[in-house]
Amino acid sequence: MRQILLLRFIACFFAFTWLGLSDVQSATPAATETYPNRPVTLVLPFGIDSDVATLSRNLIKWLSPHLDNQPLNMDPRPGESGSRAALFVHQAPPDGYTLLIGRSSTQVIAPLMNPQIGYRSNDFTFLGMIQMSPVICVTRGDSPYKTARELLAAIRKQPQKFKYGTSGPSTTLNIAAQYMLYLAGLKPDDAVGVVFKDGPTTNQALIDGKVDFLCNVSTSLTAHLKSGALRGLFTTSTARMAQLPELQNAREIGLRDMENITVWTAILGPPNLPEKVVKRWQKALNQLATDPGWLAGIANLGEISLIKTQKNSDKFIQQQVKFYESLIFILKLQQK
Repeated sequence: MRQILLLRFIACFFAFTWLGLSDVQSATPAATETYPNRPVTLVLPFGIDSDVATLSRNLIKWLSPHLDNQPLNMDPRPGESGSRAALFVHQAPPDGYTLLIGRSSTQVIAPLMNPQIGYRSNDFTFLGMIQMSPVICVTRGDSPYKTARELLAAIRKQPQKFKYGTSGPSTTLNIAAQYMLYLAGLKPDDAVGVVFKDGPTTNQALIDGKVDFLCNVSTSLTAHLKSGALRGLFTTSTARMAQLPELQNAREIGLRDMENITVWTAILGPPNLPEKVVKRWQKALNQLATDPGWLAGIANLGEISLIKTQKNSDKFIQQQVKFYESLIFILKLQQK
């Protein structure tokens, strides 16, 4: 009798234990099935006052509702022309909760300029393109040089006298200025680059007379141009900008190839993000692409919405890599 009771006790114990484990095991996938189920960190390659921070605030405002209203938190990690932030995300856990607001400078230019940087352009999971900003080359509002032709002629007469503002050797600000000089038949060092911490600081340096010209994204320049503090020479947009219809584009002034210089933004994650994370972001970005609030906000910043699928993003990035490979090779060759 005792043996029968003991056997029944053992059977009941294992039955309850198995049921308990089954409940835990069945609950585990359910707990991780929904993404995102906690705040997502968006790492910024430049400071809190940069144009990428301005863009990110607008992005967060309109994107969060398409991600179940989960908080999207900005984490600025400036340094090394933006590559510090990119490397941080590259090494982050591939769970979808640490992502990068990547720029053309961090994802294409920096790894091409410095092969030892620690990552390559295709070493990330691309979740989608966000926007594109034309570049505008400008002087001070009171500058005696009212056109790009006049400025370039002055640089040709007095090489190394003129200074241009940049936020680092691997940034679009630097590449754009050097490419303008190259297309005009000048050497990259015919004008001297002066490095500042970010785009807005560089703009202020021009206003303060510390440099003579610069090329920066339209996002951070439009207000200064409208106020008269700065004077636009041309924009790299393929057509005239709606916000600045009087400003000529590169094609109109004979620098057509400058149209290839634009600043774009993408959301990226570490390598090997789970497929469910990729699909969730693609769904949210597809919804954002037609959101009236997002479209109005991006237009108000003087930018172009460029939300694409991951496949199209990869193709676009490959095209950008090829262009900048050729451009950087030419510029380095000139410096020898």
